[in-house]
Amino acid sequence: MAESFYEPEFAITKGSVEEGFESADHIVSGEVHVGGQEHFYLETQASIVVPKEGGEMEIFTSTQNAHMTQIAVAMVTGVPANRIAVRVKRIGK
Repeated sequence: MAESFYEPEFAITKGSVEEGFESADHIVSGEVHVGGQEHFYLETQASIVVPKEGGEMEIFTSTQNAHMTQIAVAMVTGVPANRIAVRVKRIGK
């Protein structure tokens, strides 16, 4: 895209899980236990994390609580919360 003002197109592709883990800079694993289940059937949760310069992160997520997402990611990764930007699309009407 020579002389284009548009960034290269971002694509999510299928690949080898093993190769993905081998090439990952960080791997976070563990368990999550949710007591209430009323939201289990109503809301799926998804996130995409985009690494930025200086160790910052931009998170696109489907949460209803962007602040808690920011704090949780900061705690898990050890990155200061002020370096984590959480973006949420408007949900509902």
